[in-house]
Amino acid sequence: MSRRTEFIETLLSQFPDGLDGFNDELSGYVHLEVSQFRGHVEKAVRDGRFWYLEKAFRLIETFIDGSGDDVDNALEISFVEDFALGSFTKEEVYEVLKRLSKPMRATLEKHSEQWRL
Repeated sequence: MSRRTEFIETLLSQFPDGLDGFNDELSGYVHLEVSQFRGHVEKAVRDGRFWYLEKAFRLIETFIDGSGDDVDNALEISFVEDFALGSFTKEEVYEVLKRLSKPMRATLEKHSEQWRL
C-alpha cells in the first residue's frame, strides 16, 4: 500500500467527512486532497469544534515524518503552512494554540506572526 493510500484511508476512517465536496476527478493529487481536508478543519475552528482540530493535528503529526515524500510535503505545505496563513480571530488562535503540541505550535509560529501570542 502506498503512503498516500494509507494516509487517505486513515483520514477517511477518522474523518468520514474529511473529503466531502472533493472532485473525484482530482483524486490522487495528494496536495489537493490535503487542502480539502484543511478546509474542513478550518471550518471546524470557525464553528468552535476544537475537538475536530485536535484530532486532525494528531493525524497530521502521525504522518509528517520529514521524509520529503509527497505525503510529507503535502502535509507540511497544503495543511500546516496554509493553515498557519489562514485568517482566524484572536480567540480562535488562542483556542487552537491551547490544543496543539509544542512542536506544532512552533511550526505555526514560524509561518505566521498571528500564532505568536
